[in-house]
Amino acid sequence: MEEIKVIINLDNNYKSASVEGKQMEEAGKQLLITLTSLNSVNRQEILEVLEIDIGQYTKFLPKSISRKSNTEDENEGNINELLYGKIIRTFLSTFNDNFGLLTDNMISCVENLLIVTGSNFFMLHELLISISEYFKQSTNEESMKFYNSILDKVLKSEALSSSIISACEMRNVSKWEQEEYEKSRQDYIQILISLPSKVANKMKDQVPETFSINNYSTIISFQIVRAMLYLHEELNTHPTVLDLRIISSLISKGFLNFGAKNFSDLIKIMISWCLEDENSLNYMVHDILDNITRAAIPFMTILLLENIENPRDVEKVFQGLMAHDHWKFILTKKMLFFSYFNNDKIIINLINCLFSNGAEEYLTESIIKLLDIWGGRSAINHSTLEHHEYITKIILLSMKKLSRKLRPFEKDSIQELLFSGVAAHLENMQVEIRAIGMITGELIVNYLNEDSTARLKYDYDSMPQAGATIVCKIKEFWSEKCEECHGFSSSITAEQLITNLGVKSSITWKEEKNAKAIYLDREIVKTPKDSYHEDVNDFNEKESENEVYSSNDVTENSLDSDDDLIPYDMSNDRKSFENIQPLYLRQLKENLFNLSDNADPTLFSESLQCSEKLILSQLSNDDPSFALELLKMFSKLTEISYVDNFDTLKFRACVAITKIHPKLSAEYLCEEFHAPIGSHSVNDRIFFLRVLAETARELSKIIANEKHEDKIINNTDQCNRRLVSKPISLLLNSEIGKKIETLYDDDFEISSHLDNQSLIRVEESRNIISQRIQLQTKIFAHSSEFNSRGKTTTISLNKFNDVASYFFYPLLYGIQTSGENVFHSPKHFEDHGNLLLMNFIKTLSIIMISAENCIIAPKMAREILEFAWTMRFHEQAMVRCSIIECIAAVIVTVQKSHITGEIFDLLLELRIWLMDMSEESSRGDPHAQCKSAARNVISLINSLFPSFHCNV
Repeated sequence: MEEIKVIINLDNNYKSASVEGKQMEEAGKQLLITLTSLNSVNRQEILEVLEIDIGQYTKFLPKSISRKSNTEDENEGNINELLYGKIIRTFLSTFNDNFGLLTDNMISCVENLLIVTGSNFFMLHELLISISEYFKQSTNEESMKFYNSILDKVLKSEALSSSIISACEMRNVSKWEQEEYEKSRQDYIQILISLPSKVANKMKDQVPETFSINNYSTIISFQIVRAMLYLHEELNTHPTVLDLRIISSLISKGFLNFGAKNFSDLIKIMISWCLEDENSLNYMVHDILDNITRAAIPFMTILLLENIENPRDVEKVFQGLMAHDHWKFILTKKMLFFSYFNNDKIIINLINCLFSNGAEEYLTESIIKLLDIWGGRSAINHSTLEHHEYITKIILLSMKKLSRKLRPFEKDSIQELLFSGVAAHLENMQVEIRAIGMITGELIVNYLNEDSTARLKYDYDSMPQAGATIVCKIKEFWSEKCEECHGFSSSITAEQLITNLGVKSSITWKEEKNAKAIYLDREIVKTPKDSYHEDVNDFNEKESENEVYSSNDVTENSLDSDDDLIPYDMSNDRKSFENIQPLYLRQLKENLFNLSDNADPTLFSESLQCSEKLILSQLSNDDPSFALELLKMFSKLTEISYVDNFDTLKFRACVAITKIHPKLSAEYLCEEFHAPIGSHSVNDRIFFLRVLAETARELSKIIANEKHEDKIINNTDQCNRRLVSKPISLLLNSEIGKKIETLYDDDFEISSHLDNQSLIRVEESRNIISQRIQLQTKIFAHSSEFNSRGKTTTISLNKFNDVASYFFYPLLYGIQTSGENVFHSPKHFEDHGNLLLMNFIKTLSIIMISAENCIIAPKMAREILEFAWTMRFHEQAMVRCSIIECIAAVIVTVQKSHITGEIFDLLLELRIWLMDMSEESSRGDPHAQCKSAARNVISLINSLFPSFHCNV
């Protein structure tokens, strides 16, 4: 083992204020000396000495949560955190690969050293940093288990809540010392937030349950609650000044890193405290909310609005927050204009928040702006139905709140905007949009003109079911949910919420009976899930919704005789991921390009999976400018979260867009490919070329009409197998006169009671007769359905013919922009190995081959041959090979009758160059692959023009 050298000259200026402090420091130095002098940990007597020294030091460490005060124990002030950190790192370094040698007594003694109940945040930071470093370096399985065990116990012990409490202390120190203190607190928060990632990176797919995002968030939430309850008790006993910004910072970073939803239980508890009579908990919660970081305020706002049960309580929770600019912007701008939610409770609580915090005037201005947006034709056409419904509900609720406070000119302005908006809605083709416009106009106009006898009334009886449903939904919102919602009431108290949070976090917390303590006089014991599932375990409910079961996994044999439930056949059920896949292109755009940091990664993945299908089915009916906007976004899309075959899905989506609107898309891709240096990476430019090439292939592809051919063959077989046309009677009435009727084979009914052998003989006879008739029939012309070989002829529209020039010329001529020319490689082609130039030439070849049946093909061939002539002496052999392939593409694409004039001359000159390349002498190309390609192309030219070969 590598010997660790440590200088035992720690903080000579550190003076303990008490005899006990000096004894503690001496015991710590003795323990450090013992650890550094260990040469081997295999001897039992050495471990016994170490155990004694650890015990001598740990007896001075604080054993309970305490804050420094004049009347309490001073041990916390006696702790030398620097010495403690040295001891921890030296111990971990010594036993890093030897934790399996520790006895049970020794492990208990070590846990007392590492898990300090009354730890301050300096000590916990030193501990977590040290364990993280050695945990990352460790390769021993026993060591990793030990580190996981210690971290699990630290997180669930009072050490974490004690450290949070110590970080909330306000210190009267100099400015420089305060900056150092603040930096230490932020480092402490950072190690807490990064711990799950560090463990996950090390453990890969074997991450302990404690460090899963959901469980870890729950543990942090419970420790925050524990710290706040203790501080509340201390404030009632010893009034002091606290700095709660550390808790605000911890919650903010938790929101951004773990997802705000995982802290919903903590927010519910904080809301309950806000609703209590004025006490220190109420003030503490508002102090924490005041200091939430700007990035976390939107998530905090949504959680608060979601979990406030009674709208009348909104004012108590948001009290004073409107005075802060960041909170005001989120509540008055972002929540109204830039967001939408399907939860009506958020809408109701948001409007009540604005109305109760003295923002009536601003709310009036916002409603006028929202009405302008609501009635705008562009917004109606480009926003989703859910977003439009959200704006409608905000307008309805706001009008009901403000109707009696509106001035006459404001009412006139609102009604004018409302009437124009209703007209725009009625012009829309979507029945739900028309229904929203009609019911909104009806409700608001009648409400603003209650005194008038004339009432606006639309007829909804003849409206389709989708429109009637949305009308009923908005009427219900107007009549029931726009009221004060007295039904919103929570029966769960703060005490129950804390108990449930402790159960979910798997933390047992037992406090001594104390008349001053609240909610702390009980023991929280972990119970089975079923005992509290219905009350609080929302998280488990959400996970169960995401599980996909298969009925194939359940068989009758696998059921126990005691099972009462019959397996439910879910083979036709919709899978969970289908519920989050977008249904419209604009919803797809929202899911892929406007995702928040804490959005569900599955949403991004599933949206990308269905993007090609959605584009192919809907984009053709949309505006070309929107297609170009989608292409710009998809071509620059980055992998926000892991998606299987991300590059392929992105590529297929871009190809789908380009196929539907090829002219605009091809011009854009060519322009981006030739963009100035620094605009795109080499990989991005190659991606643009791949999209152009693949789109050209697919547009020029001939689709065989196999289905039609099968249908014809099947119909023929059915005709051959038909047994009867019509039954007739052969009994003639002699009184009427003689009747002569010619009867054909189809006119005789074959009994369905014949056996199989008889039916086979009838069928064979019919086939023989059909063959004889066919052999004796002279065929002068075949049906358009069939050719001479009996196969169907296929006619396919050449979609590439009309757009080939948009693919070819912008791509080829783009290299001549900005003062460049084709005689030298453009600057933006300068990369390692000439990858761009090779892919550029290859793309030109593919476009040329795709234009085989296009009118413009001869012109394109001449341009390509001229380009090949100018690039034929390139210094890179692979580029010369690409040029030869380009020449071959022209030969196999252009018909022989079109190879005349300039094309013929260029081809003749290039043939001479190819012959020089293929020679084995010094005139030949030094690269074997180039020689082989040149010989093949020469043979191709000779096959078209045999006279060339004869002249050689």
